[in-house]
Amino acid sequence: MKKRSVLTSIGLSVLVLSSGIAYGQSFDLIIKNAMLLDGRGGKAVRADVGIESDKITKIGDMAADKAQQVIDANGKVVAPGFIDLHSHAERSIAELPRLDNLVQQGITTILGGNCGFSPVDFKQFFAQTERSPLGPNLALLIGHNDVVKLLWVKNNDLLALMS
Repeated sequence: MKKRSVLTSIGLSVLVLSSGIAYGQSFDLIIKNAMLLDGRGGKAVRADVGIESDKITKIGDMAADKAQQVIDANGKVVAPGFIDLHSHAERSIAELPRLDNLVQQGITTILGGNCGFSPVDFKQFFAQTERSPLGPNLALLIGHNDVVKLLWVKNNDLLALMS
């Protein structure tokens, strides 16, 4: 009876060890040994980040997991994307739509149209961004200087328009 119990235990152990649990998950990319900042103001935490199809799908100890590509981020910080609230990058979108210089700094969202300057023909501007997709997300203010210039040109007399 003891022999059968031991054999059953061995069989169950082999079954458990051969399941996906023992070998971990598979990812497109694992960033290991990162110091993670989650954006809530807490201290950095050492952890691994698993990415599948350009989305973070796991954070934690991923020693048992596998990936097509592994980046060792030892001594480096991994953080959420930064928001640039005062950008003039919308002026260079036609020439450099991916805005690699901003993305390489970790900026994932920009707010353009600051200092009173912005595109006024939004339909044309956004059609252009559809043809050449942007690197970061874009929010756009309506620049008062450009609106005034447009009204001035169209009406030739801003004072008459205001009275």
